[in-house]
Amino acid sequence: MLRRPVWIAGLWLFAGASGASAQSLELLAELSIEGFARAEGLAFAGISGLDYDPQSQRWIAVSNDSGTLGPVRFFGMRIELGPRGFTLFELDQAQALNHSNGEIFESGLHQPGSVRIIPADPPGDEPYLVWTSEGVLSEGKRAGVFEMCTGATFMDWFETPGYLAHGHDEGAPIGPRPDRAYESIALMPDHSLIAAFEQPLAQDGPPSVAGSGTVPVRLVHFDYWSAAPKREYVYELEEPPAGAPAGTERSLVELIAVDDNTLVSIESIMVPNQGRSPRAKTELYLVELAGATDVHGTESLRDPDGYTPVIKRRLGDTDSLGLQGARYNAGAFWHELGDGRQALVLVSDNANDTYRPTYFAALAVEGLRPLRPYVKTGEDGGGRHARTPGPHMYEARPLGLLPPRPSGSQFGR
Repeated sequence: MLRRPVWIAGLWLFAGASGASAQSLELLAELSIEGFARAEGLAFAGISGLDYDPQSQRWIAVSNDSGTLGPVRFFGMRIELGPRGFTLFELDQAQALNHSNGEIFESGLHQPGSVRIIPADPPGDEPYLVWTSEGVLSEGKRAGVFEMCTGATFMDWFETPGYLAHGHDEGAPIGPRPDRAYESIALMPDHSLIAAFEQPLAQDGPPSVAGSGTVPVRLVHFDYWSAAPKREYVYELEEPPAGAPAGTERSLVELIAVDDNTLVSIESIMVPNQGRSPRAKTELYLVELAGATDVHGTESLRDPDGYTPVIKRRLGDTDSLGLQGARYNAGAFWHELGDGRQALVLVSDNANDTYRPTYFAALAVEGLRPLRPYVKTGEDGGGRHARTPGPHMYEARPLGLLPPRPSGSQFGR
């Protein structure tokens, strides 16, 4: 596979006009990648997932294209930041996703939602990727959480109970609705994973639209080692603001881990398409899991008195930050910026429209110190290759300042 940088026509930087908000969240800059950009012949479009690997200092993005512009695919990049925003953007890797036998996924099988990088084990080796797929439920193609190697070969899937799957129970629909299934996933510092649905399950309530009221969305907490859920939490979505155009929908589109009990969430309020310039509002929240009810095994959430949801507090939005009106659909933390603040990078989804750009936004966050799992080193090795593999072979560490660029990692080289 070739690893050559590609020149991207029409790369523009927009300086952030707004200062730090009351929640200490500041837009540093936005970067625009034109819709016809390609890497290794594959369209860089429909980006729905983004993550950063501090070991190799590389980024992974996944497209939600199920086969319209090309095969289901992910991209490798180098992105670097400074106190004033982006200092480097280099898109230099593209890879189609494969079955375990090496055959490329057929069109209409998967619609990826989010991606997280599992730490390379041993350090310097290729990391694994865990990703969500909304499937193509209208065609009977399952949604779920999956794992693959960075050679894009399918490896395994995570088990879920039947009430989380698309189907019917005594004639009534259950599970996720088409195009509103597993949209986001967070890798927690303890090496567990939390995946979220974009909208309520059919048995839990209606989608978040005008008149729906507040609706419950499930967060599913997976044990990585058993590939099975261990808890579920309720995340509440309010209905779109009063006066929003008909058809406006609020969705939960991303989760980003801070520590074992705290996440940053991204919500998108999407106005129906109006030509090639649909409008969206992005809202960011700080989410606290402590005190939330574990609803694992509860087949319906129609009774709002039956649970305590997670706590969320707004950090900022499109208006307060001065963001473009694009649908920012994914994000990941980067290193500290040198002034004590943490960098957070967001990316927008251009709906696989080659006439619309993809935007990256660099944010500076005050007061958060995100942790990530790292493989321990020692006589016993670490991670999944230790004599007794398990979470005890990992340790949570902050990203800290950007270290010297590594020379031993093969990931993305």
